[in-house]
Amino acid sequence: MNETLHYGTWTNDEAGLPCFDGRFTGAAAVERPFMHGFSSGRLQVLVNRWGLVQLFTTEGGYTDLCANTFQARSGLYLELEIAGERFPLIHDDLTEPLSIRYGIGYACFTGLWRDGRGGALEIEQEFYTPPDRQPRMAARFRLRNAGATSLAGHLRLRSDVVPGGALGPSPRLLREAPGSVVWKDFHPGLGDFQLIADTAFTACKAEGVSLLLSTPFSLPLGACREITAQAGYGVRPLDAPPLPAVARRAWARRLGDLEFDECESWIRDEARWSAGQLYSYEAWDSSVGEHYLNLGGYGWVGFGAREVPESALAIAAHDPALALSCLRWTAKIQYATGDIPHCHAFRRPAAGETLSTGHKESDNEIWFVLACAEVVQTTGNLDFLDEELPFWEGEPAPVWEHLRRAVDWIFKGVGLGAHGLILIADGDWNDYLSGVGARGFGESMMNTGMACCALDRLIPLARIRDPLFAAECEERLAALRAAATAGFDGRWFVRGYTDDGVPFGTLAQDRIFLNAQSWCVLGGCGTPAMRESALRAALEKCQSELGLTLMSRPYPCPPPSDVSTCPIPAGEGENSGIWPQTVHWAVWALAELGWHDEALEIWERISLRNHARLHPEVPYGIFNGPDCYSSHHAGDREGWTQVEMLERAKFPPMNPMVAWQAFSLARVKKPLSAKAVPSV
Repeated sequence: MNETLHYGTWTNDEAGLPCFDGRFTGAAAVERPFMHGFSSGRLQVLVNRWGLVQLFTTEGGYTDLCANTFQARSGLYLELEIAGERFPLIHDDLTEPLSIRYGIGYACFTGLWRDGRGGALEIEQEFYTPPDRQPRMAARFRLRNAGATSLAGHLRLRSDVVPGGALGPSPRLLREAPGSVVWKDFHPGLGDFQLIADTAFTACKAEGVSLLLSTPFSLPLGACREITAQAGYGVRPLDAPPLPAVARRAWARRLGDLEFDECESWIRDEARWSAGQLYSYEAWDSSVGEHYLNLGGYGWVGFGAREVPESALAIAAHDPALALSCLRWTAKIQYATGDIPHCHAFRRPAAGETLSTGHKESDNEIWFVLACAEVVQTTGNLDFLDEELPFWEGEPAPVWEHLRRAVDWIFKGVGLGAHGLILIADGDWNDYLSGVGARGFGESMMNTGMACCALDRLIPLARIRDPLFAAECEERLAALRAAATAGFDGRWFVRGYTDDGVPFGTLAQDRIFLNAQSWCVLGGCGTPAMRESALRAALEKCQSELGLTLMSRPYPCPPPSDVSTCPIPAGEGENSGIWPQTVHWAVWALAELGWHDEALEIWERISLRNHARLHPEVPYGIFNGPDCYSSHHAGDREGWTQVEMLERAKFPPMNPMVAWQAFSLARVKKPLSAKAVPSV
């Protein structure tokens, strides 16, 4: 389906997948890079509208291969030398940059270079990663002489990479064969950095931070030359990549299970696009030996753990293998106590280094239990629960034991408050609520509703293999649901209780929190009438043209000290902004009630397309974006993103913007029926 928006046009490529033809012009766009990501599953790639390529990995710890220094410009590009003068053929350096296409797993640029003396080249360049989990990015360059004279000189292929690493040995430049140049042992644990091209590129050397391959260049009038190349790392030479068209067909096969009946074409395409974008966060963590889906943005370097089981839940129906890998990743970073740390550094502790969970969060284990139960129920893969996986300290145990200990940590490590809700600790999903449990007594309705949802899905599995544990879970579930029911405040569920036992998010305060309502519905809390009333109130009071706000009205800035220590302005971020993932949880809850029309309407509002239609000048939130938007409570900044405290516009693209579209749409249009769990 073709749809032209302010910054470009949505269409479909030859593989039938959605793609975006960019037109990044206008005052608001001048300095914005319009980043687009893709991944092989080992190597991460970010390209921008200027044609610059950033290569990085989380293998062995976060490593920016084209480190942000004043020396490195791009991870892969061509340079033409004619009559002693050098001309970089990066898209932004061309005389006429003509087109940009962002697709699933690739980016294409076309343009025209002129030398001012009659020489001209039409240039097509495509950077892509097949979904083959190889540590490399491939590229194809096509040059056509479109000038008035033949061209002769030298053509160079360059890759800017900063070798060594802070703890690594000094690398050695090693030429292995024509068409290949290598930094030997360029970074600890990653092997060699390799730049590979056609065997016509016979000269190789290093120049500053650039690896260089070069070849004589001669191109008669009207003639074309095509160059294939790749850059990556590893202990053995990189395999030859497939052609771009073959790689795109492979991506189409990977997304082949995502078909939605009776949907408008743009809705189907957005769900498929978002799922394809989510794969750009697939990475490899060598500290536990698993593929997983990263948070992206600020999470690439300092990574929060809970997004991995979240993402596993979101993809279980169409990519069960990766979902299970995400759950293995989570189990392997879990401590033997059952605690799952807030952040993970992608490395093992050094000798003498003490293990520490750091931030005392309260929801990681709930996400893990919920995701494991949902993924097993969706796939019917009961054998996964018997897999032996080590805790972070090294002790092996079946996944089922990991789950038992996670449940135990929820109720004993995190614990319950005076009202029977799960404690909020330093924060649940909404870390804005940093003041609620500062002294250790505050309680979270969101945690409680999520835990009810998790236990409800875990109990059928427990009845099969562990009846005593099942009975314990049933008792805990009943107590949590009773506590949540007691927290129903006339029309909706309160958000929780402060350290002093004062409820917040109440009817008297006229402030309803979206997540408490969504998860109490998904957790089966309260009576059916209560659940319907709660979602009806959320639809009424959290209304926005962009979906639903996180709460119905913001707190003042600074907020009350018993609620938050974060002075986030009204309508931005967690202070009544709009978070796409939370809106999709509400869509899921609406679908659970059978309110499919309302659910689809909210799905359409939170879509990338709708954001681009309503706020055409905003230079993000088109094909991906930051993790939240500012709401109408922010006045003229509606549709933009948080700028005070944390400028979120610096960090796109991010996983939460694209993680849940396919999942929630499947619940609305073609509800997922979990495979039956055998009875005892």
